[in-house]
Amino acid sequence: MDDLAGNGRDESIRILAADIKTDLDTEIGPLSWRQNRPEVQRARSANDVEAPDIHHYTFGVTRALSDEEWLRARELVTRRVVDAGFEQYRVVVDRASDHEVEFRALDGRELRFGTAAATILRATVRPSTPEPVVGGRGTSGGAATW
Repeated sequence: MDDLAGNGRDESIRILAADIKTDLDTEIGPLSWRQNRPEVQRARSANDVEAPDIHHYTFGVTRALSDEEWLRARELVTRRVVDAGFEQYRVVVDRASDHEVEFRALDGRELRFGTAAATILRATVRPSTPEPVVGGRGTSGGAATW
């Protein structure tokens, strides 16, 4: 089994999420973040062999960001994840009052950020994911690489 905490990816994604929440609180106004209990998803490979676990950390705010706040928030989050080495980015949905973006690093770190009825930040650590992000809610998908 891959020790995610031991190789630093688990800690780095939690630090990144904390930094993003601080940035958003500072720039958009204090948001009342709540953290769901961290989740561990047991993974299996295609040949039913046990694979490294997938760790999820989800934070939410009960209010949605306005479209104007979203533009600033997306800019802040994008800057943080690029600085943290995330190579892949895609817009999942981007329409009035409903926005979501997804970022991936080739080492298995993922971050989703969105707002609609509420605002959510979900940080994930999984085994390495060399394939690009494709498909998704509200779009035909596709990935862009910086």
